[in-house]
Amino acid sequence: MQTKTKNLNWTALIAALFIAFLFPLKVSAAEGDSVARVGYYEDGDYMYHNMQGEYEGYNFEFLQEVSKLSGLSYEVVDTPSWQEAFRLLVDGKIDILPAVYRTEERTEQMLFTDESMCTIYTTLNVRMDDSRYNYEDFDAFQGMSVGIIKGGEDGESFKRYCEEHGVTLHIIEYDETQELLDALEDGTLDGVAITHLGRSSVFRSVAQFAPTPMYIAVSRQRPDLLAQINRAINDILLRNPAYRTDLYDKYLSPSANQIPALTREEAAFVEAADNPIHISYDPSLAPLSYSNEKGEFCGIMADIFSLIGEKSGLSFQFEARSALESLSALKRGETDVIAVADGDYLWDERNHMNTTLRFLHTPSAMITKGERPDVKVLALPEGYQLSERVAQNNTDKEILYLDTVQACFDAVLEGKAQATYTNTQTANYIISTPEYEELHITTLTQYPNDLCIGISKSADSSLFSILDKYSQYMSNEEIDSLLLKNSVSARPITVEAFVRQNIWLITGLVAVVFGCIILLLCINLFNMTRSKRRIQNLLYRDELTGLDNINRFYVRAREFLSAKSSEHYAVIYCDIDRFKLINDTFGFEEGDKVLCAFGDITQRFVQEKESCARLSADNFVMLKYYKEWDMLTAQLKKIQTELNQWRKDRGVIPYEIDISFGAYPADIGEKQDIKQMLDLANYAMHSAKTAAGGSVVLYDEEMRKKALIEQELEGRLAVAMEQREFEAYYQPKVDMNTRAIVGCEALVRWNHPELGLLMPNSFVPFFEKKGIITDVDLYMFDQVCRTIRTWLDKGLPVVAVSCNFSQLHFEHTDLIKQISEIADRYQIPHHLLEVEITESTIASVSEGVASVLLMQLKQHGFQIAIDDFGSGYSSLGQLQSLRADVLKLDRSFVCAGLQGPREQIVIENLVNMAVELGMEVVCEGMETEAQVNVLREIGCRIAQGYYFYRPMQTDAFERLLTPEA
Repeated sequence: MQTKTKNLNWTALIAALFIAFLFPLKVSAAEGDSVARVGYYEDGDYMYHNMQGEYEGYNFEFLQEVSKLSGLSYEVVDTPSWQEAFRLLVDGKIDILPAVYRTEERTEQMLFTDESMCTIYTTLNVRMDDSRYNYEDFDAFQGMSVGIIKGGEDGESFKRYCEEHGVTLHIIEYDETQELLDALEDGTLDGVAITHLGRSSVFRSVAQFAPTPMYIAVSRQRPDLLAQINRAINDILLRNPAYRTDLYDKYLSPSANQIPALTREEAAFVEAADNPIHISYDPSLAPLSYSNEKGEFCGIMADIFSLIGEKSGLSFQFEARSALESLSALKRGETDVIAVADGDYLWDERNHMNTTLRFLHTPSAMITKGERPDVKVLALPEGYQLSERVAQNNTDKEILYLDTVQACFDAVLEGKAQATYTNTQTANYIISTPEYEELHITTLTQYPNDLCIGISKSADSSLFSILDKYSQYMSNEEIDSLLLKNSVSARPITVEAFVRQNIWLITGLVAVVFGCIILLLCINLFNMTRSKRRIQNLLYRDELTGLDNINRFYVRAREFLSAKSSEHYAVIYCDIDRFKLINDTFGFEEGDKVLCAFGDITQRFVQEKESCARLSADNFVMLKYYKEWDMLTAQLKKIQTELNQWRKDRGVIPYEIDISFGAYPADIGEKQDIKQMLDLANYAMHSAKTAAGGSVVLYDEEMRKKALIEQELEGRLAVAMEQREFEAYYQPKVDMNTRAIVGCEALVRWNHPELGLLMPNSFVPFFEKKGIITDVDLYMFDQVCRTIRTWLDKGLPVVAVSCNFSQLHFEHTDLIKQISEIADRYQIPHHLLEVEITESTIASVSEGVASVLLMQLKQHGFQIAIDDFGSGYSSLGQLQSLRADVLKLDRSFVCAGLQGPREQIVIENLVNMAVELGMEVVCEGMETEAQVNVLREIGCRIAQGYYFYRPMQTDAFERLLTPEA
């Protein structure tokens, strides 16, 4: 949408809204009407259920207007997703589906209206707090995980957009819009590519592309409907050509919580802007721009630039000049920006400036002294295109040009001119002062004013693009708020003028003031008493639940813990799991009811010398005494049980509500401050949240230490890879008969600058749980390929190197592409690289997925090793289907298999089976000579373990490869 104000024709818009209110969307047939089945799916501001359960949104209001002019009635058919609604339309089970992109393929499946409902662009959205991406920052886009709607045209547009700009990323398809947006919000995705989300969007658009018309699609079985709808749409556009624009403003234009994304160049401009941007403003154009008594810049434009400065980081310097002087200064390069410009492209070109999108569209007004004067002289302010247009249309009148708008009003008041022109906002503002009360305003539609910000063509182009973006994102609500704030003149008037205008009011006030004094004195004592009680409530009471707030909890907890008693207390931190989902799904009102119910139930479980309070949002705290831990746990579980009984009785929320409790034992005389105790209980609560179904966890110090260490490790990961803190250690694989090195395994070590050398078990499991281990795997694979390249260049006899890969790689289809690109970058023959996958990874995915991956690895020439074989429960069942080159027997399996003759028979037969299936067997964990001898006797040839070599650094392993070694 390219405007920031409501449409000129306010009367028509209000009338349309009034009619829509009186005649809501028909959902059943009336006698004599044609009936059309309309497909519905949840689609943001396009289609949704409002709080009253009614169908609302851009699509439904458009269909309502069609119904009004065509006589159609609608039967709404709810569907779970766009794909399902589309399928029903193709199958003829619904008649109409609004807002559908028209493609050549779809025209074979359905009919489309002649005119579009709207033209909508596709956007790439990221979370509002995700600062990794600038606007169209294609380098940053590389490697993103982006969700799209399966089968949607907007997803195809995004793929074409990425291809045009050379962007390679991970695209994940979703069936439902809400599922897609939830995945972005919870961090599963980096971004979503979807049709412009509208006013309710809580995300930031970092790319906008492919503006495409959307049509009403009609079943091929109902061509009669298409003709009716086409006629109705034609009538709509003839009655109001701007109808689609009005609907766009209502449902899809930016809202106050949306912030534009800057390009990398624009962000660099803001960062490098050491000096403020120089802006000239007309001090006579109130309420848009004027100077207060101190000479400071005030008005709507002052507020707009203040908002732009807060959101963008730019700073501004303002100078008061007449409109004509401002234009001259702009041409001379003495100022960067004009606060208010009203011209078209020709005016802009003549005055050497570019103008932003309009922030305000307002009619003009003619100001006269009488209602129907004989106009011979027009007073016009210089420097505005409005003045130029008025002069061109009044060549028979004398034009009196003046420096300011105020001077023009004075000329009319003094009889030097019979009329002047300006925008309606300025006209109403000036006439609100007593000295101009004799003047009359006539609003005109002949000279509409599109008010913009003017930027010098000599200024940096980034300045124009930044101000243009923030003008575009200035919401209607923000503009309306500024209009209301600045609509009344704030200039002082004389006492004489005030008395003359308000004589009866003043007389009445004097009459009642003395009577009120006595009443006020009587009420004052009562109010003071009531105020004290209210202050107490504000200080110590939670307004929603009626429980104590955290301030009161601190007071009572310190009181109880300092008393001499034999009781044992526990500080308990309570959190309602997935409470945000309740708010998002069932609304804030239902969420508030859950909070109140939980507060009531918790209060019932609190006895004398115990306390409970609401901390914030869905977090509550309790201080309870207990004799045994099991009894306290049972009590807390009962709170959750009673809350779910309340939930069942209401019948609104269909799933169980889980509560996570973290407890810290606070004995009498506890030295910890109560705030510190709550922090420790909070650590325990976060541990409880990892268990399903809600749980109670007692704090121990290891929780805090572990959480802090893991937080530090995760935060340092990017820096660690950049500074090459991760290092590959190589453990040779040995032929037990010849003692020759036949291969090796690359094992990760972390040279942490503060914690020293970290072994894999201190960070790999945590990184895998957080989903970031894949970055480490690929980093290590790159390091191994670089090392092998060095060995090849030195002419060393290189053996195959085995690299470990997490099962998280199976969730994406680009693993083989990634490792192939890395290997090819260093020109490493693929047979020298062994992809090592654990038996548990194979078991965790479907047999089909595993088979495809192993087959593709083989096709690309990589060796495949199955690690930790024998540690799971499905080993023998999977052995026949594995297409691996190497089978690595787990250390625990090998050690258990050497305990007696029966166990050795199992190992021997397993080795023979693997060999017959074409696999090489490697026995891991060899630590003693006795183990080596037994395994060699039963037919094992290759082993890996401390008996032969420990994992070693690159230089040490390289020495083993030299012929002399």
